[in-house]
Amino acid sequence: MSEKKKTGAQAASMVAISSILIPGNVPNRDTGWEKQLNELVESIKANGQVQPILVSALSTSQDGFEYELVAGQRRIEALKKIGHNTVKAVCIAAKATKKNKFGAHIAENFGRQDYTPMEQATLVKYAIEELGMTQQEVAATFGMTAGWVSQRVTALKQPKEVQKSLEEGDINFTHVREISRVKDDEEKKKLLKHAKKEDASTFKERVDEVVTGKKPRKKAKKAAETAAPTKSDNVRPKKDALAMMKKLDKAQAAAAKDEKKERVAHLSGILRGISWAYKLNGANIKV
Repeated sequence: MSEKKKTGAQAASMVAISSILIPGNVPNRDTGWEKQLNELVESIKANGQVQPILVSALSTSQDGFEYELVAGQRRIEALKKIGHNTVKAVCIAAKATKKNKFGAHIAENFGRQDYTPMEQATLVKYAIEELGMTQQEVAATFGMTAGWVSQRVTALKQPKEVQKSLEEGDINFTHVREISRVKDDEEKKKLLKHAKKEDASTFKERVDEVVTGKKPRKKAKKAAETAAPTKSDNVRPKKDALAMMKKLDKAQAAAAKDEKKERVAHLSGILRGISWAYKLNGANIKV
């Protein structure tokens, strides 16, 4: 690679594709590879290679390879399809660790490409099992929360049927979390049928029943909405209202006798209000 700097990343330079080792153990995208590759071929034909690939220099030559690919395999494949022998590349420090390279790979690809849930989970698995990264380190590398990482770790432990449904968008990670609470794989497969049709809240209640062996209690509705009025509920207020109306009726009669028209009208209005509120229009009370 020409015009190398002594340390850090290099400026983009042209590198022979044949000198680049493509590692086989780093997870790559499974879905949409061919479609995106063909689109990239057409883009490069029209505009050239806009984005350089990322490589790291090998400390010693391995079978003629001088560099190891960090990110940009699809760009290499597209250039080879067109018939190019060289690729525009940026080289990171030769002393970069596997973790550093993986971080660079994620920074280059993760935000730009639409990884499926299980592709994300596979990358998380590689980081933890192959690179020895903690879940906290993985979260920081992806720019996600520890919970995001935990969800993908959980998904990797589920039956293939569950993983496939997650991949196809029939269920989400919340459904997967609930399914993971069940130990028996056959029971998980039975629950999967319900997970595809139920929202997370309803499905959680179903799983609770499987895990505890108890049917969930029905949610209590507001007393005002559910409690049927009893005889005692109705009798007392009505009795009190009738007693009040009798008193008001006597006061109204006395006011009429004294020809106090304003008071008569006032009391009459109160009586009508009570009568309407307590539905006592049929009562034998003068209003």
